[in-house]
Amino acid sequence: MPRPARRLLLILAAAAAAFAPLSAAFAATLAIHPFDSDDTLLGFAVADELAAAFDAPGASELAADVGPSLLVLGPEVAGGAIPPLVADGGFVGLSRVVGGDVMFGPAGADLLRTGLGVDVAVTGRVLVMEDDYRLELQVAGEGGAISATLSAPHGRRDRLVAQAARVVARALAGGTPADAPSAVPTAVGNVPLEGAYATYLTAVVYAAGGLVTDAATVLTGVPAADLSPRAARLKDDLDAVVAGAPVAGAADADPGRLLRRAVLELGLPTFDDVATAAAFARVASATDLPLAYAWAAIMAVSAGDLDGAHEPLALAEAGGYPYAATLAASLASSTGDVEAYRAGLERVVAGEADSGSAALLGASVVAQMAEDTQAEKAALHALGRAAPFLTYTFERLSYIAFDEEDAAAAAGALAVAVQLDPESDLYWTNLGWSYYLLGFLERSEAASLHAVELDANQFIANYNVGLVRSVTGRLAEAVDAYDRAMRLDPSVDDEAIKDLESARSLYPDATSVYYSLGYLYDADGRRAEARTALRTFVRRAGAAGLYPEFVATATQRLVVLDAPPPPLELFGDVVVHLGVRGPEAAPFGPGDTLYPSFEVSTPGDELPATLHVKLALTVAEGSDLEATADSHVPAGAVGYVIDTVGLELPLDLAAGTYELVVTVEGMDGESVSARSSVEVTGSPVDLRRLLGRGVVMTALETSLPLYSAKDLATPDRLVDVLVGELRAGAAAAEQALPAIEGGRFAGLSGGALFSESSADDVRDYLAYLLASDLTDYRFTFVDGYAQWALDGAPEGPLTDP
Repeated sequence: MPRPARRLLLILAAAAAAFAPLSAAFAATLAIHPFDSDDTLLGFAVADELAAAFDAPGASELAADVGPSLLVLGPEVAGGAIPPLVADGGFVGLSRVVGGDVMFGPAGADLLRTGLGVDVAVTGRVLVMEDDYRLELQVAGEGGAISATLSAPHGRRDRLVAQAARVVARALAGGTPADAPSAVPTAVGNVPLEGAYATYLTAVVYAAGGLVTDAATVLTGVPAADLSPRAARLKDDLDAVVAGAPVAGAADADPGRLLRRAVLELGLPTFDDVATAAAFARVASATDLPLAYAWAAIMAVSAGDLDGAHEPLALAEAGGYPYAATLAASLASSTGDVEAYRAGLERVVAGEADSGSAALLGASVVAQMAEDTQAEKAALHALGRAAPFLTYTFERLSYIAFDEEDAAAAAGALAVAVQLDPESDLYWTNLGWSYYLLGFLERSEAASLHAVELDANQFIANYNVGLVRSVTGRLAEAVDAYDRAMRLDPSVDDEAIKDLESARSLYPDATSVYYSLGYLYDADGRRAEARTALRTFVRRAGAAGLYPEFVATATQRLVVLDAPPPPLELFGDVVVHLGVRGPEAAPFGPGDTLYPSFEVSTPGDELPATLHVKLALTVAEGSDLEATADSHVPAGAVGYVIDTVGLELPLDLAAGTYELVVTVEGMDGESVSARSSVEVTGSPVDLRRLLGRGVVMTALETSLPLYSAKDLATPDRLVDVLVGELRAGAAAAEQALPAIEGGRFAGLSGGALFSESSADDVRDYLAYLLASDLTDYRFTFVDGYAQWALDGAPEGPLTDP
């Protein structure tokens, strides 16, 4: 068996020998994350032009002021350059933990700075306002975080970049205006976002998203004269990475470009772990950057060389990169080295703010994966002090507190969370719940109502409101809150019932709780439990002279609940449709999805709250094809049409007449059945199968369906219509799609794909689509077809087109 640990050390040694003359300590390192914007190209343009202001040769005199050299990680790579944590069976990226949106705020800037080990990190958002552009700039440096809101008129993007460059230059110089460089970087112009420049920015977007091959393809054919020096360098690096070209020559050995190429290699569809480790080893030797050592270690782990990861991680940590200690702890945890895992986490947590938010966040995640709650809490508390703007910290602390039944700790964490993210209905809902557990009922109701104001569909918050109003004796308001919750989600929430059950002991004098509990039991179809709760309410409230209106209502309801459950009846015939509320398209064919429509009624006061529906079709002797589902009936209904329970016929079902049996059951054992004949003939038809499943493909230009039940008479036209849609979208596809790398369409451009796809290709796509369990889905046909082609035109199945 080969010894990869030795192999990696040899790579490091060889790289050191080959690149020792280039090794230099950079005066400063700068990372610029992509800027968020509703206009993607605009956000990337501002970020990339800011990077160009600092790293374009001759564009500024900043390097002369800051020191002999400045290393810039631009938006094409900065967002994906933080090494991931080692997990059991894979890796975990920090941005996945906190959510991508966090990376555009002040917490994101510090995570980027400490996760990359750079001196200054920049992120932000570009807003397109009515009168101007606005940049919410976030800069993190050794001296702390800087937030600045900058603006410039529409059409003057260069002014926005110039203002941002001044803020960044100040951070690079030490953080105070007095220390700012005498020469501020110069913005690189105001090129319109069109033509070759738009193509270049599209490549930057692809590269930032890890689509390196697509980025290189987009720039193919763009004349060199149309590219800026920065764009030309990126094109050269992309081409070299895609081609797997070896590093040779002084230009290729530029340390900044070595690092960029190594990071870009991570975005290749397939890459050689050992070769990528060697690429980062070359960067480490040329720059002595801890980040490069850390990536060399991660690539060693990816290649199965666990022993070979230890030395580069140690070198990275020794180079002033605390995040390397977290990476080492994650590696130790994944291999069962408990002692090294604990030592690493203790080192990181003890460092507090000096460890940096990335190391502390990573430590909390590593502890969580190890199910080491105390270590996770210690890391999270340190993270809260080091990065007070990171909402994840307080969200996670609240969940731990709830698990530990520590309502006070949960409330404390959530009180901070709602300050950091006041628009989060989830945080307000959970804060309301924590206040309830603490007995702060007025605060609980206020927080829950605020959650509902933020999101009218927040049914859990409505349940919380109903609970508070129940224990405080405001029954009319409680029932109103419960009704709103059940309108949003017809199935009664089990936890809401459990909360009321617990409230009986928490608030023993709150007779009103029994009414609310009986009300929810009844709505959930639990007649026996509803009777018990309502009888208790009537007895206690009646004796105390309380809630006379609700005592009368409960007494009337008990008459119904005490009586035997009324019988169920099926009114009229069972009518079988192709698809939900589709046509009566008999005779049916194999692969069709049948949706019988029928009305359930009762001669009693109302139907049960929940009806169990079963469809059965005998397809062979002793063999039934079955489907079951629950239907939730509106309160007070005595008749209800059910037409949303479907049964898909087998593709190999033989022609003949079959019997479809529909059975409906109530909550107390009452049931009713009916039968309908189903005639089956012919072979599977794609159009019928799409309609039966509710899969709707739409036109690119109009967003209208490309087929409907009206086309059932001529189902073969479907393929012709879809081929025509491809032809109509060929020009747009040529501009929007990268070249296809694998499968039957390998080598074709987007336009060629749409122009040359045959009827058989479209039939194969439909077969792929229908081989899945996709139902009730609407999408643009050409988008789904293009993705299928880019994925290599697999035969199936898929989960999402």
